[in-house]
Amino acid sequence: MRKIIFFITLFFVVCGINNHATTQGQGMSKTTADGTVPAALTKLARDIDESVVNTWQKALQVFERWGRKPGVERWDLKQLNLSSQQQANVIRDLTELGFIDAITPQKNTYDYAFILGATVKSMMQRLDYLVKQWNNGTRFSKLVFLTGERPLLADSDNFAALMCQHNKQVCSITWDKKTLPNSESEAARLIHAYFNMPDEMRAIPVLFVSVPRTWQKEQAQWQRPNTAMTVEALLQKENLSSRTILSVSGQPYAQYQHLVLHNCLQSKQADNVSIETIAAATDNENLQYKLDAVWLWIKNQIATIPKNIKA
Repeated sequence: MRKIIFFITLFFVVCGINNHATTQGQGMSKTTADGTVPAALTKLARDIDESVVNTWQKALQVFERWGRKPGVERWDLKQLNLSSQQQANVIRDLTELGFIDAITPQKNTYDYAFILGATVKSMMQRLDYLVKQWNNGTRFSKLVFLTGERPLLADSDNFAALMCQHNKQVCSITWDKKTLPNSESEAARLIHAYFNMPDEMRAIPVLFVSVPRTWQKEQAQWQRPNTAMTVEALLQKENLSSRTILSVSGQPYAQYQHLVLHNCLQSKQADNVSIETIAAATDNENLQYKLDAVWLWIKNQIATIPKNIKA
């Protein structure tokens, strides 16, 4: 088991940070407490557009061009126009950084398992990966879905079709405006209700955390809850001090979401929260999707560098 000490001096989203140990799943990128940029990140910047990245701040500037703009969702991102050689090099670099391959649990037992909210397809993939870990011997005492009241989309959240493929029992239900879930939170409840899993896992207590959207007056648009907001809501219900947590994300966003979870948990629960984030390997070929994840990871990574060290 690898332990990494995060020295947090600020957090740019919601939470303030304290300094505590955390554990990471196999395959997570290593945090460099001295502020050194990983060689694979330097290679990635060079392979995309020959940029020179030797500091985290420079990395943030370079990769910002591939980060999502306000109001743009992950599923809206378009494919990059790269040569076949560039694509091969980028995939190699992303694999070395830990954004492609599966990340597996490091222990056999945990107090909690978290399913991080996402599209219906992604939540199903995350729960499926957790079921596989259960079948491989991993155990936990409570299951938590961290979700928000994001309205479902007809194309990326086709609940009835996706669940019918997984569980034929769902096909016999008449799905209409009265029965279909309207939000990510409602979808999570139905996914859990109809998902195929061992009876012993089905009997595990489950908690659904649902966070409402917020209205952004300046942009005149709704903002869906992010991971940090759902953690804040969870901490109003559960005392996680000295608990072990296995969170389930999806590649390529596992690295970024792990840092968000860690930062928020440590800011609110000061005593020995141990968290690992696992994920199945990604099958999404959209490199823009992956580079957006790298940009988010860099933004969070900068917050882990000691204040007296130049980032």
